[in-house]
Amino acid sequence: MQLDLEVRKAIGRMLVVGVRGSTKGMRALHLDLNACVDARVGGVILFEMDASSGEERNIVTPTQTQMLTTILRDRLGGDLLVCVDQEGGRVARLSARNGFVDRPTAVEFARLPGNDQYCAAREMADELVHAGFNVNFAPCVDVNVNPENPVIGARDRAYSADPKEVVRSAENFIRAHHDAGIITCLKHFPGHGSATQDSHDGFVDITDTHEFERELTPYSCLMNARVDWPGVGMVMIGHLYTARIDPEFPASLSHKTITKLLREQMEYDGVVIVDSLDMCAITEQYAPDDALVLAINAGADILMHCNNIQSPTGATGPCPAFEMREAIEKACVDGRIAGGSDRLLASAERIRRLQARCRPAVAN
Repeated sequence: MQLDLEVRKAIGRMLVVGVRGSTKGMRALHLDLNACVDARVGGVILFEMDASSGEERNIVTPTQTQMLTTILRDRLGGDLLVCVDQEGGRVARLSARNGFVDRPTAVEFARLPGNDQYCAAREMADELVHAGFNVNFAPCVDVNVNPENPVIGARDRAYSADPKEVVRSAENFIRAHHDAGIITCLKHFPGHGSATQDSHDGFVDITDTHEFERELTPYSCLMNARVDWPGVGMVMIGHLYTARIDPEFPASLSHKTITKLLREQMEYDGVVIVDSLDMCAITEQYAPDDALVLAINAGADILMHCNNIQSPTGATGPCPAFEMREAIEKACVDGRIAGGSDRLLASAERIRRLQARCRPAVAN
């Protein structure tokens, strides 16, 4: 049995992957783009540095970045989601180091008056548009429950310990990006703020630290449909285990978390993306093909593999886009994906509706 073309296209649309290289003549970029073309990927995420080698990866200068995003769209289509992590502060792939503008940390942003927040976020969003991006994996709406959290609180990525202040800052951030034509993303559901570990490095258990109502408040407030509200864009699920929600799987692979809690109880019908599946919290526990199937069956729409996690070999491998598509196709044919082709087509339609909100690519 072979899947029809529309289903194969749907699978590709569900993939966001990292690629190596910064300019057209680089062999690594050529190989990775070929893999992306074969897989019909719907999105690419770009980084400043290669985590394994510590060398330049994708974003080097404003002009070069603009040229690279043009190359990506020329090869992969004008509706490509060109994504970046641009929160501000220490999580900013565009910064003064590569010729862009340094942006405030979440803590600094939260101290600004509302109008100043909007203006600061709009400047960031306009810079992203000019560079060719249309998706920003921000804002981080993790509540600062544990200020010593090594990946959130200690890096000033949380707006506040008060969920109401988190909502206020995130609203201005989202409105500014929406007005510029940039899709935003709430992260990291159901809340990374109380953790004591980093899911990049391994298993993270928040069972005893997660404050359920407090950490879900930003999501319930920001996802609530209301007049003159552009919506959140998408929600990113963290690789966070809490037995209080699901005693078997981390949130990113959990049907109880994504479908039962987020979609049914909290009534969210937008795009769900999982945090990068090459993070050690996943790779140390699950085979790559199993993780993909579990994430889909949990309710995820976009499966992200940044291909940019520090490795013992000191080198990042080829883009896994083609292997990801093949694994999902095989799982669909074998009946391991609940709902089969219809399930995949439903995710592709959610993504298509989201893509329609993007600003048209800027001519370089």
